[in-house]
Amino acid sequence: MVPESINGCLSGSSPALTTQLLHNQFLFLPCVYEHAAGFFKQFGEAKDISYNKHIKRKNMNIQNLNSQELEQLQTLLNKMNEQIPTRQDPVEEMINGIMECFEWNRVQEVMDYLDWQWRGEYVTVAMLKETAERLLRGAINSRLDKFRSESDEVGIINATGGLEAEAWCDEDKENIVRLELKFVLSSWDESIDEL
Repeated sequence: MVPESINGCLSGSSPALTTQLLHNQFLFLPCVYEHAAGFFKQFGEAKDISYNKHIKRKNMNIQNLNSQELEQLQTLLNKMNEQIPTRQDPVEEMINGIMECFEWNRVQEVMDYLDWQWRGEYVTVAMLKETAERLLRGAINSRLDKFRSESDEVGIINATGGLEAEAWCDEDKENIVRLELKFVLSSWDESIDEL
């Protein structure tokens, strides 16, 4: 993917060839000059590029490049694309963060110590992870779909076998803003309505 600051600099060009940078025989359009110079410095290929010399050529576009220049430009763009970090979906980032940081081994040790089984089966860390991810995704879907009418301040819970996943959404009820995963050994609550 070409960065937004670079994308669209050339009219009528494909996004992959939007950048025209001058390095030896390549043209750098003024709108991408800074990006290209930083890129070449990073790879130790910086040449003395005169911005003023090439600003007169800002009407140049990829149609003016020969096939060899286009291939070399594509190679440079591919190198730049490798350096551009892609932003992961925030919900996926939250799920990945939980999956990485949750104390799976500790939970499994407790379950083992208590001889806690699922459907008569010894619970492994892999089973815990698989179930937790399913519960997290279920809580997300429930929060944004089935329980959309609930207040955005209410977290929706999906739980089984001691694991409890909870999801909260924004005020518009369009996006998940918080996820939580718990392993619950015991819980109790009372409210004034029950007394």
